[in-house]
Amino acid sequence: MADTEEEGYHGEAVPAQPEDFTRISDDVVSTIAGIELNKVEGVHPVGGGITDFLGRKNPSKGIKIEASGDQISLEVAVAVDYGVSIPDVAHEVQTRLRKAITEMTGKFISSVNVCVQGIRTDVEKRESVEDKESHDDKQEG
Repeated sequence: MADTEEEGYHGEAVPAQPEDFTRISDDVVSTIAGIELNKVEGVHPVGGGITDFLGRKNPSKGIKIEASGDQISLEVAVAVDYGVSIPDVAHEVQTRLRKAITEMTGKFISSVNVCVQGIRTDVEKRESVEDKESHDDKQEG
């Protein structure tokens, strides 16, 4: 404590300096986007690569980030449930991601592009649930 007092710090708050900065990783932004994406009913991220193969959850799968200064552009690859209104769910994805990322990072979202790459039918949904349950049983046993 004596060293700090000698340097001029005496316990009072020091305001941020112009030289200070906060860097937010693209991985953090894509994780925020992935968590919000999973909250949209009827939408499923696609493109998990090796993490899907290994059975690991990757909240940022299918999300590409392009950052430039304080602006962020996102491209989100999804599959939607058969029967949902694609324009409506795409709009909800765009609104949720833009709001959450802006609130949490303070960055301006220049674009959120939703690329619908597939339709999930009831059969595919059941198989997905069965595969997940089978994988969970293997991990527990």
